[in-house]
Amino acid sequence: MDILQRKYKLYSSFILIGIVLCTILPTSCSCNCSSSDGIGGDWNPGGIGVKPTRIAFISDRDGVNDIYVMYNDGSEPGNVTEYDTDSNIHSLSWSPDGNRMAFVRYNRARIVNINDKNGTTLGNNVVLRDYALSWSPDNNLIAFETDGEVHIRGVEPAFNSSFRPTNGDYHYPEWSPDGTKIALTYQLSGLLEIHVTDPDGSNEVNLTGYALGNSYPKWSPDGSKIAYECYGELMVMNSDGSSHTVLSIDSGYWVEGSSISWSPDGSKIVFETFNEPEDIYVIDSDGANLTNLTNNPNRDIRPCWSPYGTEIAFQSNRDGNWEIYVANLDGTRQTNVTNSQADDTYPVCCPLVPT
Repeated sequence: MDILQRKYKLYSSFILIGIVLCTILPTSCSCNCSSSDGIGGDWNPGGIGVKPTRIAFISDRDGVNDIYVMYNDGSEPGNVTEYDTDSNIHSLSWSPDGNRMAFVRYNRARIVNINDKNGTTLGNNVVLRDYALSWSPDNNLIAFETDGEVHIRGVEPAFNSSFRPTNGDYHYPEWSPDGTKIALTYQLSGLLEIHVTDPDGSNEVNLTGYALGNSYPKWSPDGSKIAYECYGELMVMNSDGSSHTVLSIDSGYWVEGSSISWSPDGSKIVFETFNEPEDIYVIDSDGANLTNLTNNPNRDIRPCWSPYGTEIAFQSNRDGNWEIYVANLDGTRQTNVTNSQADDTYPVCCPLVPT
């Protein structure tokens, strides 16, 4: 076979691979958090030629806590913040378009552009709670809670509003996928209930009734259901408050409500357990197939879904310090992807971006 024939055969093979990939890959979504090279793995359906996604995390590998972003196999970690003094950073949250990161530092909500490291502080409201920031689906607004009051801050253009209940406090605001509602934990004395309001605080509806322990509402991707925690159990209800269902009846553990997260297709829910040993579980959204993903005597916490819903990233101290791991949904291939001497914490996976 001469050189020209070999080149033609190779070129034809590339075309065939491209046709196959275009056939099997989703066409309605893409990940805006990718590089130009192809790294294999379950985070990249199709393998060869598919752009890898990214994971943001917090690390003190340069002496102070900064936000880093790496590819899903742990390669090419790079910092997107460059602070001179150490401080507590928490509540990392990717914007829906994958271009910006919201977070809390020195108890103030902040935003940084992933690509150019330019950042800004969203006012002077004190933000103390973890998992505190929620982006609107149009990338323009962030909801958070300060002293029982919900604040809505505009990113571009600038905007500022707030609302609170006549009595009691609001916690953990969560935008609905269509941006028309906000779900909240309402607290009054010993009562904890799930309420839904319009973004301006009007049209408030109590979805759980007068109960004692309902908190951490999480919308399903299509907005039809809300998952939440009630006295250590994982619950799911319809978004109108009907059909409350217990998914995780198990006296051996308590669900950590802040960790509840729906898979991108809404078919599964991941959560961590509150009591020791802290493990990560995956369950079908109808309560079937409860699986202990990590099943490890050490601490495994802060799970997040890969953008295609095929793997879970999480934080573990099983190697003596905090590292970021990635695992398949059945618990196989639990891999340390940071593998550094520093503490690497708070993994947050880049979302799929609708196209």
